[in-house]
Amino acid sequence: MMLYKELATRTLDGTILDLGGSRKSGYHERIRGTHTFEVVNMDERYGYDHKVDLEQPLPFGDTQYEGVLLINVLEHIYAYQQLLRESMRVLKPGGTLVIGVPFLMFVHPSPHDYFRYTGETLARMLRELGASEVTVRPLGKGPGAAFVQLAGGVRGGVFWRSLFAPSMWAF
Repeated sequence: MMLYKELATRTLDGTILDLGGSRKSGYHERIRGTHTFEVVNMDERYGYDHKVDLEQPLPFGDTQYEGVLLINVLEHIYAYQQLLRESMRVLKPGGTLVIGVPFLMFVHPSPHDYFRYTGETLARMLRELGASEVTVRPLGKGPGAAFVQLAGGVRGGVFWRSLFAPSMWAF
């Protein structure tokens, strides 16, 4: 997965709050640095440290975390502006907020799927919330990447993605 490869280029130190994350995801191990993760979720199947509804204010103190992760979760949150504000609130000055969102992808409720965001949208929202530096790195451009992503939403999607993914990413 391209997002996991991008996360492997990141170095984060300190206590990192993973909002909507999972102890079973495999991306924690890819992130470099000296860190600990506190995982927030509502579904016990994913493994979490804190059971929190991300549609509500976060029950954490101001400027408590060196990093906040929102990996494939923002599209599932209807009150996304509140979650972004809360993410910035709990982040220490100079901390890092890492957001990963799908753009061209099939609808995947978990339990809901509300939005898709462009890089320009995310950058503007974060600047309006006071982010001093915003870097957007689009991943998976082109028709091959679009095919691979959308193939996941059709019957047998895993089979089709595994069959065509290597050649379609190159295309």
